[in-house]
Amino acid sequence: MEINIEQILIIYSAILAGQFASTSITSKAIIKTPTLENTNWLLSLYITISFYCIFGVLILSFIVRSLIEGFIILVLSFITYKILNKYISKINFPTLIDCLLYFWTIFLFCILTYVCFQIYF
Repeated sequence: MEINIEQILIIYSAILAGQFASTSITSKAIIKTPTLENTNWLLSLYITISFYCIFGVLILSFIVRSLIEGFIILVLSFITYKILNKYISKINFPTLIDCLLYFWTIFLFCILTYVCFQIYF
């Protein structure tokens, strides 16, 4: 059984990008509490959908790749999550960067979904 490092790194990069964007969004919410005047409904919807795509990428990595590769990605994601939680008020990207990071997560989620449908249906 061969472990494909390139595909693991591509999947992990989508999870890492989503986690960085999520940490940045949380930092912004801590620093400046959002009010009704400074919230955008479409942006909030985009951020919410993108955040949950992180979990979709994790689940689809188990389905599309083998259990060993999926477990490696899960462990890397957990370690990254623990490390990024220590810097929750220090990571603060502009909103455009957050949206671009989330776009990579959504893009890879769509690709993994397509591959999953091609394999099993």
